[in-house]
Amino acid sequence: MKATEIMKLIELGQTFKQPKPKRRRIKDFDVDDVSITMLMHKKLEEAADLKKLLEDYHKANKKEDNKKEGWSIHHISMFFMLTFPIIGPLYAMWLKSLLH
Repeated sequence: MKATEIMKLIELGQTFKQPKPKRRRIKDFDVDDVSITMLMHKKLEEAADLKKLLEDYHKANKKEDNKKEGWSIHHISMFFMLTFPIIGPLYAMWLKSLLH
């Protein structure tokens, strides 16, 4: 292919190309119709909704405390380890009385 044929193909492809729409700035509201108190009220509502959403998120992701009331196995074992010098001889005497 020659360079002229390639140029003709490129020009032919550009003729079928759809033009892109131009971007225009869209006005959301007129400056005369805006009330500052209404804007503040709207922002306060958005802030309250966001605060509620964050509280719900933290509440959903909060780890549950599985602590039970009373003595755990660790507490009982520590109690027996610390009181063994007193309870140990008493237990031995009780076993001897059962065997005789």
